[in-house]
Amino acid sequence: MLIIVDDLRPTLGVYGDKLAQTPNIDALAEASIVFNQAFAVVPVCGASRAAMLGGLKPSTQRFLTFNSRLDEDVPDAVSLPDYFRQNGYVTRGVGKIFDVSDDSFGAWSAGLWNPEGRWHSPVPRVERHEDLQKAYIRPLTDKLGPATERLSVEDSAYPDGSCRCGSRA
Repeated sequence: MLIIVDDLRPTLGVYGDKLAQTPNIDALAEASIVFNQAFAVVPVCGASRAAMLGGLKPSTQRFLTFNSRLDEDVPDAVSLPDYFRQNGYVTRGVGKIFDVSDDSFGAWSAGLWNPEGRWHSPVPRVERHEDLQKAYIRPLTDKLGPATERLSVEDSAYPDGSCRCGSRA
């Protein structure tokens, strides 16, 4: 399993944060490999994701901007999820794996689940789904809230928690 989290700060118990309550991530980390010195190959999210998932270094010809696409920059490249799918694994994607939702869309065994349109964004929805990114950058109010939120609601109240993307086994 590969977990990609956008703009993750190391405010998790596994990274020594005493205030964070992250028991499930901490338990997963205990049974896994934790990378303490991980770096992005490009200081731009979309380019970094396309490069990593394509197994290719950025160059002056590819992976240059936030909306870089593996399937456009290197059309013949086999992405990491597609490699696993072609070799008998079930590949599932939830959310923003590639920065552009439909990049390398055929790499997923059952499509990519993304809560398009369910985020509260003041920016009109556009074809490239940039409203999802802008909703994070520019919240509904001028006040920024805490780094995390834990309301007394069912997990499905959040877009990420409403995933109906198959078995959790």
